[in-house]
Parts: sequence; structure tokens; C-alpha cells
Amino acid sequence: MHRQEIKVRFATPEDADSIYALGVADSAFRVSDVIRFYEKSELAEWAEKTADNLLLVVEGDSEIVGFAFCKMMSHHWAMLDNFYIKPSSRCIPTNEYLWRRLLVELTNRKVSYLTCLVRDDHEAIVRLARRRGFARQHSYSWLEMFLK
Repeated sequence: MHRQEIKVRFATPEDADSIYALGVADSAFRVSDVIRFYEKSELAEWAEKTADNLLLVVEGDSEIVGFAFCKMMSHHWAMLDNFYIKPSSRCIPTNEYLWRRLLVELTNRKVSYLTCLVRDDHEAIVRLARRRGFARQHSYSWLEMFLK
């Protein structure tokens, strides 16, 4: 049996295609009929603008199999926008390596407050977030408007 080597690193603009491919392949990212996933140009920009964003990728056997994206909201607050591992790579080490690296990088940036939004009907993700230390706080409504 082959043991997969796992590596977590900062994303580069060149990783945008691979991250995009992961995102459009999974219907869980579909916010609406208009928004399927981030744009490739956004991903590349987030990888470049590291002061405003934290975009990490996890590689298994030299292929990107997941990513984590946090938007820096202020000097002490980050919003975890996505944490994703493709289904065939969702082993405990892969998840743990990405999660631990994310926490190290946020701590290095002196972030003391991390938030995330999870749909209420995604009970498994809510349970996972709670196991990671998130606590349910307030209830909000997701409202959207498209300016096109």
C-alpha cells in the first residue's frame, strides 16, 4: 500500500487553476445559480495579496488535494471562508495537517478571533467546526444582491 506524502504550503498564483478545478467539481460550493465557485482571477489575487488573505494548499503526491482560505478582516480577526479536502483525500492526517498549519499561520499574524459561516442544514460540517473549537454564537440571515 502506497503512503501518500502530505505537504501544506502557501498557495501561489499558479495554483489558481488547480484550486478552481477542485471548487467547480464539488456542488457544495454552489452558492446560487449565478455563483458556482470563486473566479480563477480571485484565487490568483488572494495568493498574491498575502497581507489581506491567507490561502493555503495541501498537496498529496504532488497534486493539490485541498485548500484553506481566510480573509483577514482586521488586525486580529479572520473569516474562514473555506476549508476543503477532496473526498478521496479526506484522511485524518490531511485534514489535521491543513488545520494545524492554518492555525499556526493565523497565530503568527496575531489573529485572536476566527469566524466562519456554515449552513444550518450542513450538520456534519457544523459538528466538525464545533470539534475544531468553534462555538455557535448568533443566528444571521444570508442576504444577497447581484449588481448586474
